[in-house]
Amino acid sequence: MGFLPPKFLRASAPVNFRNHWARYDAWRYHPFWSSTKTWRSAAPGLPLALAVFAGYVVYDKMQGGDSHH
Repeated sequence: MGFLPPKFLRASAPVNFRNHWARYDAWRYHPFWSSTKTWRSAAPGLPLALAVFAGYVVYDKMQGGDSHH
């Protein structure tokens, strides 16, 4: 098989000839790089941690806690 220059040139040609930068920006809109998936996989336990911390703060405020700090 090997490297086929004509096939490579056809594959690398811009799809949208009005916007020759479309090929370079296409990766930004790929589903793999969607922002929700990126943030969910970056911090999978963050929502649970924030909920537990908020519960702790509410409990501490209701109980009075130490006031020496």
